[in-house]
Amino acid sequence: MKIMTVLLSILLSVSTRAATLYTAKEVVLLDPELPSANAVLVEGERILAVGMSEDLAKKYPAANIDRQFAKAVIVPGLINQHDHPLLAALMMATDVIAIEEWSLPDKTFPAAHDPEQYHQLLKQYIAKNENAPFFMSWGYHRLWHGELNRGMLDELSTTLPVIIWQRSGHEFIMNTAALQLLNLNEATIAAIPPAARAQTDLANGHFWEMGTLAILPNMLPYMASPQRYEPALNVIKDYWHRAGTTRVVEPGGLTFPWLMDTQLKVLGQSGSPFRMDYILDAKIIAKEHGIQGMVAPADALVKSWGSDNSRYYPK
Repeated sequence: MKIMTVLLSILLSVSTRAATLYTAKEVVLLDPELPSANAVLVEGERILAVGMSEDLAKKYPAANIDRQFAKAVIVPGLINQHDHPLLAALMMATDVIAIEEWSLPDKTFPAAHDPEQYHQLLKQYIAKNENAPFFMSWGYHRLWHGELNRGMLDELSTTLPVIIWQRSGHEFIMNTAALQLLNLNEATIAAIPPAARAQTDLANGHFWEMGTLAILPNMLPYMASPQRYEPALNVIKDYWHRAGTTRVVEPGGLTFPWLMDTQLKVLGQSGSPFRMDYILDAKIIAKEHGIQGMVAPADALVKSWGSDNSRYYPK
C-alpha cells in the first residue's frame, strides 16, 4: 500500500508538471457533492480536477496559474455529436414553418401547430418571395400540417418555384415551376437507379430517401450556391455558439471540394468558438475508387485537409 501511495504521488506530480490551473469568478458544476468551485485544472485537452483555487493550488503545486478567466464564469461545454453543417445551414436559410417556434440569431419564425396555421404562413411567405428566383421552406410534417402535394402548391403559385423541405430533411415536395427549374421530368427520373425511382412520385412532386439523394445534383447548385451557403453557415455558426456548443461532429462529411473549402472558411477559422470534427462519408470515394481502392485517397484527404480546429477523423 505504501509503495502504491508513493507511485501515485509520483505519477500525479509528473502528470501535472505541464498542467494549467485556470481560475474564474465561478465554475458552474452539475455535481451536487461539489456545490461551488472557482478553478479548473487542465492538461492538454483533459480536465484533471475542478474545485476551489486555493485547494487545487496546494494539491498541485507544479501547475501553472492562468488568471485570464478571473472575472468570467466557466460553464460546461456541449458536444453536438450528430449534425450536418450542409443540412443545418441550408434549413436555417429557408423560411421555417415548423411545429415549434424557431429563434435564430437574426430572426424568429412562429410555430404552426395545425394545417390552418401552416397554410396561412406558407401563403404569407410565398407572397413575400414572389420576385425571388425560388422559394424554399423547411419544417413541414404531415401529421401536424396535413396533406401537401404538387397540385396544392400549384394553387399557391404557378410562376414561383416552391420547394417544401420536410422536417426530417429526407423529403421534398415541389410545385410544377420548381420541377421545371430543376429539370426534373419523366426523362430525368427514368435515368436514375430503380431503387431511387421507386421513392419518387413525379405526379405529386414528392421525393424521399433514395429519391431525394438521386435528385440532389439537380438541387445543390440552387440550394447551396456560394451566395446562399456561406451566409447560411455563418448563421448556423452563431446558432451553435449561442446554444453553448463547443464541439460539433459531422457523422458523414461530404468531400466535394467547394463544400469543404466553404465549411473550412467559416467553421474552421482560427479562433472559432467551437471545434468541427468530420467522420468521412465513404460513399462518394467508394463510388469513384471502389471499396478496395478507397483507402489511399481517403487517407490522403484526411491528411491534407483541415485546420487546427477542423478535421476529418483518421481511418
